Amino acid sequence: MFKSKLIKKGVYIFFLVMFLFVLTTSTVFCSSNRYVNLLGNEGFTTELSKNQPDESGYLDSENSWSLFLNHGEGLAEAIISNEILKVIVTDHGPNQWSVQLLQSPVTIERGGKYKITFDAKAEGMQSLMIKVGGIASRGWTAYSQKQFDLSPQWRSYEMDFTMYQGTDENARFEFWF
Repeated sequence: MFKSKLIKKGVYIFFLVMFLFVLTTSTVFCSSNRYVNLLGNEGFTTELSKNQPDESGYLDSENSWSLFLNHGEGLAEAIISNEILKVIVTDHGPNQWSVQLLQSPVTIERGGKYKITFDAKAEGMQSLMIKVGGIASRGWTAYSQKQFDLSPQWRSYEMDFTMYQGTDENARFEFWF
């Protein structure tokens, strides 16, 4: 779940409760009715990783999430309480990707069909970008990217995609605030 609230000019609070990233079919590993969760700490039951991406974008988020402020471009903090992640963004920075919540590495297989589902809510008009993509060695390619406009009511969101690129064992799952 994701929640955003304008506290004062330029200060937003976001709440994330659940993410689910599943492989619905794969040419090699899964049948069409099998779901496999590829992300760790989807219920925010453990602390966020303190690890940060290196210059190439590689990150080992330790099967959890990492708050990344893109080398100081944005300003935010993240707090987990009662299996809810609260992200307080005080400066969105100059780029859409200046404040990110990342999980990596995630293996995305060529020909795999993927479904991303999450529940979210925002106070005030806020959008959230999701990107599943490669790091610098893959040209920062987006295998899938979609913007969601969040509403004040809890709502389920989802997106599907097929991986047409070669298998990437170091892909990143990104939320852009």
